[in-house]
This record gives sequence, C-alpha cells and structure tokens, in this order.
Amino acid sequence: MVYPFPDDPYLVTADVDASHATDIETRRSTGGHIVMIFGAAILWASKLQSTMATSSTESEFMQAVTACKGVKWVRHIMNELKRTQSGPSHINEDNMALIMMVNQNLAIQQWKEMGDIVLQYISTHESSADAMTKALGWILHNKHSFRSMGLYGSPYSYGN
Repeated sequence: MVYPFPDDPYLVTADVDASHATDIETRRSTGGHIVMIFGAAILWASKLQSTMATSSTESEFMQAVTACKGVKWVRHIMNELKRTQSGPSHINEDNMALIMMVNQNLAIQQWKEMGDIVLQYISTHESSADAMTKALGWILHNKHSFRSMGLYGSPYSYGN
C-alpha cells in the first residue's frame, strides 16, 4: 500500500504509533505522533507514556487519544482560519486491534462519529510515527523523517 495522502491538502492528518514497554525499568511505553497539513509535520510529540500499559494495543490506544486531541485542536484552528475541514481527518495506525476498538463507544469513537477523524490501517513501515518510538536503520529513519517534513512522496511537494 502506498502512503494515503488526502485529496484536500488542507485536511489535517496524523500518524500515530507506540512501542509497548520500551523502558526497561518502569515497563512504560514510548508513544509518538505526527500531525500534518500539506503532507508536512506541524505538530509532533514523542515521549514515555505516563502510565504503564498492559498490552501493545493499550499503549497504542493511549497514544491515539493523545494524537486525536492534537488533531482536534489543529482542526479547530484551521476552521478559525476559514479553512473548513472537508471531511474527517485520517489517523494512520498500524494496530488493527486498536482500529477495531475505535468502533466501540468511547470519546475517540465520538470524534469518529462526528466526522472529525477516521482511523485507517497503514503498514508500520509506512508510518512516519514509527521513527518517534524506536531506533530505526538509516533507510527507514530517513524515509520517515523526510516524509514527515513533506519531502518524500508528498503530492503537495514543489514540482508536483
């Protein structure tokens, strides 16, 4: 699958990832997300999660909620700037169990129902947030870093 860019370059999108129990002493997970407009990062975070998750899906869920809060905030700013969002923001996630959980009834699901977000599957090798949660070889690191800066594969890049 090729990385999914939205048709509307002003539509806020995000990549989110978490690596379960990466801290050896506390067993807390590292989470990261990148919020983008025009295929380039405008908001990002990578840090140890404040609580210990009991599974990879739980750590992914905690990070997805944090990422979606950022997406909601940026969507609000875009609406204030009269760049009304043309549909739900795509949140790219590599954990299918989490995506299935979102189909239940929690706050993040309400955001989905309101049309603010939609979670869609993306391979871990395509998610730029993967670089926010673990050490990568130089090829994947450069691919993810360049893509999150809008320099790799973006249909909005100069010359396209």
